[in-house]
Amino acid sequence: EVNQAIQNGEIHFAGKGIDVFHGDEVIRLESPELGENQHEILLPVRDTQPGDVELKGLGVLKLRQSAAIETVATLILHGADIDRGYEQAALLRRWAISHGYTLQNQLRYLHHRGPIETLDRTEWIMEIQLVVSSDE
Repeated sequence: EVNQAIQNGEIHFAGKGIDVFHGDEVIRLESPELGENQHEILLPVRDTQPGDVELKGLGVLKLRQSAAIETVATLILHGADIDRGYEQAALLRRWAISHGYTLQNQLRYLHHRGPIETLDRTEWIMEIQLVVSSDE
């Protein structure tokens, strides 16, 4: 539906899509433990975007300004092995904590090459971004 809305010109797409998970643990997208407001999709759009976009069966993509993120711990994944991605996210959390960072309860998957560019998951390149802060 998102790809179709981009192709139809309803979404004036201008960059890389990001999956954002809110909360203090890594939860799988298909997990029943994932709450209603714990996952969102961010799509950068050009200034010409007229407003919200209704997606059939998925809901409304709301036009809004997203807050800037100052510090993230990152890791690049090649291919979309979902289990490996969740494992790597958990390891990144462990690394950040052991290096003195405070978790900010937000995990982001920036799609350098993802479902908007290709449906072939073996070609995906994702950057795991764990939002953190430091006391320095």
